[in-house]
Amino acid sequence: MPIWIWYGQIDNVVQPQLNIDMYNALKAAGGDPKITEVPNVGHDSWWNAYEDPETWVWLFSQELK
Repeated sequence: MPIWIWYGQIDNVVQPQLNIDMYNALKAAGGDPKITEVPNVGHDSWWNAYEDPETWVWLFSQELK
């Protein structure tokens, strides 16, 4: 399952390390997730994901297998 993790470097709701831990666990389980840390951003890193054109290219390139 394609997964792209976005998180803010200064998130005070979900500790940034938890995102890194999730990424590492997915990799260890054989997954191939993407991860993006947004510098100087808190919990609202989704705005950065929505504004990044690569997000939409990646999202709409996914297929069911």
